[in-house]
Amino acid sequence: MDDFDESLQAFQRAAQARRSAAGWLDAFEAALAARDAARIGALFHADSHWRDILAFTWHLTPAAGRDAIALRLAAEQGARPRAASTCRKAGSRPARSSAWASTASRRSSDPARRKAVAPA
Repeated sequence: MDDFDESLQAFQRAAQARRSAAGWLDAFEAALAARDAARIGALFHADSHWRDILAFTWHLTPAAGRDAIALRLAAEQGARPRAASTCRKAGSRPARSSAWASTASRRSSDPARRKAVAPA
């Protein structure tokens, strides 16, 4: 395999990671807007951990497990992201299998950034 082939494969992996992240964010935004705990929970792994670092609320208490995360997010009055989108971290290379998400909540116009690593 030559350098061109390797570069193309890296580009394709990065593009797939961005598409996966954008799809997850769309589903997350729709589930939060519907306040549907089942749909929210389906987006998380069973042993996930969530810590709202001022993205939606001012609660820094972590939640552990899919069900606890889903119930908390569904119940939160302000947990409704708007303008959720993928973005590139400054200085990052595009050929990585991860994506950064930028969101703003109704309670704050300050964007919060989250890193989501795409599954291999």
